[in-house]
Amino acid sequence: MNKNSISISSDMIGIIDTTNSKIIRIFDILSGNANNINIENSNEIVAMQLNQTEISNERKLCFIDLNRDMFLTIVNKPEIIKIASMVDAF
Repeated sequence: MNKNSISISSDMIGIIDTTNSKIIRIFDILSGNANNINIENSNEIVAMQLNQTEISNERKLCFIDLNRDMFLTIVNKPEIIKIASMVDAF
């Protein structure tokens, strides 16, 4: 599986933390500041992608972990939901 460690939308960037790959850090593109939002999973995250909606309050993040489970969350209200198992790519 390819490791997709960076994802960019119109207003934010998501990066899988290189020191702890169980965490995705979210940054504001305009200011460069880290948001107080970190997405954390119990297993290593191997791929992730932000959606490209124009409404930032509805911005979603999808990721796959080492067990090949796929998860979805709204970035501003991180409530992680498992949506699939045995996923290779998305």
